[in-house]
Amino acid sequence: MLIFSNKTRADIILEDEFRKMLGDRFINTLTQERAEGYDSGKINAEYLKQKIHNFHQHFYVCGPDQMVQDIKSALVQLGASEAAVVVEL
Repeated sequence: MLIFSNKTRADIILEDEFRKMLGDRFINTLTQERAEGYDSGKINAEYLKQKIHNFHQHFYVCGPDQMVQDIKSALVQLGASEAAVVVEL
């Protein structure tokens, strides 16, 4: 699964390719725009709890430093092992 957060639809790179590869396992969130078929708002613990049903797996998080740290903290809070959360700052 790929949860991909962008400000607007125009910011999404390789959308068609990701949709083709992942189908409904490609989830887009938009933080500065509302559009049909896209989630809106920032990714937080509540959002992750809704989308992820198994926190006993590996996670890869990349993006702006604060977002990466916030998501890592949320994943650990929800039961992910800190060692299983790989981050790229």
